[in-house]
Amino acid sequence: DLNAYRPAILFIDGEYWGLHEIREANKNSWYYQFHYNIDRDAPGFDILEHTDRNGKPYAAVDEGDAEHWNNMVQFLETHDMSLPDNYDYIKTQMDVDNFIEYIGHCVYLVKWDWPNNNEASWRPRTPNGKWRWIQYDMETSFGVAAVLNPIYKNLGHSFNMIRDVIYGTPIFGFGQYGPHPILVRLLENEEFKNVFAKWFYDNMKTRFSPENMIALLDSMAAEIAPYLPEYRQRWPFITEMNNDWHYHLNLIKDFAQKRPDYVKQHLAEEFGA
Repeated sequence: DLNAYRPAILFIDGEYWGLHEIREANKNSWYYQFHYNIDRDAPGFDILEHTDRNGKPYAAVDEGDAEHWNNMVQFLETHDMSLPDNYDYIKTQMDVDNFIEYIGHCVYLVKWDWPNNNEASWRPRTPNGKWRWIQYDMETSFGVAAVLNPIYKNLGHSFNMIRDVIYGTPIFGFGQYGPHPILVRLLENEEFKNVFAKWFYDNMKTRFSPENMIALLDSMAAEIAPYLPEYRQRWPFITEMNNDWHYHLNLIKDFAQKRPDYVKQHLAEEFGA
């Protein structure tokens, strides 16, 4: 579940304060009440943030409780997911298609400070309520982290997030993110594995194609470009902001153009796909 966005110009007590962006807050029950027409009080929602505690995945409760989640995770850990009956049961507990969408989105765009960090999920507290995933905190994706320091230059279009999310990859100065415990278990199932790999090939032809991604980026940049001169005038200490802005736009475009070939290579190495 994504948060909507639009750019905005902020004034404080009548004083121009620059360009900002308005985003939906998608880690609260008001969001899900609005988008899914489910009352936030009755039945309400379970909303969890997923972190790491003592080297193990941990679900911190934002709203509701983690009882349903813990039961599902225990089932995953104690049952053979290669068996169709066990996999079919898990499909009654979590929205598997949504999970694939979430994992694929993070992997393709290189959300490298994840998983077991910057991750959340939710479900309506109904008898048939399934877990879905919440997407947020993507500012290190699209290869922009590669410019933080030369030691992070590999965190761009060539980074193997498939390997990261299945086995875990140490990141200098940050520790290790991954593996994703639910994905690892579900990949034991051939049906899931095939659908998971196919998701990437389908989306690389459509919304993640270089043409589509660059067209969207250009439209978003064009929307705020007329307001940048005033913004730079208001905040002159932002060093060479105009050059930096175009540099980062080109960095994202370079990512969009080069990422597909690397993802295909990573899929072939892991799944023979």
